[in-house]
Amino acid sequence: MLKTIDILLGVSVVMLIVSMGVKVLTQAINGLLQQRGKRLKEGLAGLLKQIEPKLDATLADQISHAILAHPLVADGGKLSGTLHREEFTQMLLELGASDTTPVGVKVREILTAHGIEDPGKTLENVRSMALQIERSNPELAADVRHTMALMSEVKDKLLGKVHGWFDQTIDRVADRFTSSTRVVTVVCSLAVALALQLDVIGLVNRLSEDPELRRTLVAEAIKAEAAVAAAKTTPAEKETALKDQAAAVKGEIRNLASLGVLTIPSSWTGWWDNWGKVNVLGTLLSALLLSLGAPFWYNALKNLLKLRSVIAYKDDDQRTVRQTTQALGGGAAEAAPAKAAAAIAGERGVIG
Repeated sequence: MLKTIDILLGVSVVMLIVSMGVKVLTQAINGLLQQRGKRLKEGLAGLLKQIEPKLDATLADQISHAILAHPLVADGGKLSGTLHREEFTQMLLELGASDTTPVGVKVREILTAHGIEDPGKTLENVRSMALQIERSNPELAADVRHTMALMSEVKDKLLGKVHGWFDQTIDRVADRFTSSTRVVTVVCSLAVALALQLDVIGLVNRLSEDPELRRTLVAEAIKAEAAVAAAKTTPAEKETALKDQAAAVKGEIRNLASLGVLTIPSSWTGWWDNWGKVNVLGTLLSALLLSLGAPFWYNALKNLLKLRSVIAYKDDDQRTVRQTTQALGGGAAEAAPAKAAAAIAGERGVIG
């Protein structure tokens, strides 16, 4: 039983390390393609269409792009991936007040149709009211102050629509981003598994035959679990720890390659020739397992380590019983198990 747990631990620690590499690659691709910002832009364009049903789809897309590319919210020159409800309303006022392009003109038309004749004056009143609220209630959070100021100065016709539909829009944006990220993760998992020729079937077979490799990977599993678990109690903190560990993922992958678990290709010819030693089905299965993600494999590793400690403890108890029975021998053999159990209980009581 302990051998089976060690095999599963070995597989889990390999999958954890490689899936961290997949996660880094997925995040890099999402950042390069601005997936979060693009999904948010699509959602805001849909929200603008809800606010003004006659709005042209192209103009709605241009307005949402202008909002997310605004210097106050843009992410280093890229489209912002996050936007709060209050920021969205203020950005509309900002565009309506200062933008002289066709986008700004259209925003002013939308604001006028919703009872806001002078966006610049309304924006000034909102800022002034926010300062007054801060002076009188400094303990309030900034978003609460801005919400109160907007509710005081912006017409209900516009604010009611924004507040009524914004949260649902963001939820749908999050769902679409998650779906697209899932697709990228699966593709990256397949690419990494093929590039490293990770064969989970071959890995299991080797772990079942090589006790030294099992011991090495179990030790790696204990180190990995301890590194993430140290002073980390919340899911957010564990996620941050996983990201910190990803910085050293290249070194960990090289270590696995030195153990013969992975193949780091040095040349196209060598990589291609090595496929004769690799089970393609095992590589495809590895890609599927990698797509489950680093947090999944960390939790699996943690649970397997707990199970291993319980089984090892029981094995120690049984070994003590057997040794006590053999030491007594003769006619006392029948009473040995009970005496051994009593002895173990006594030892535990002393320790406790």
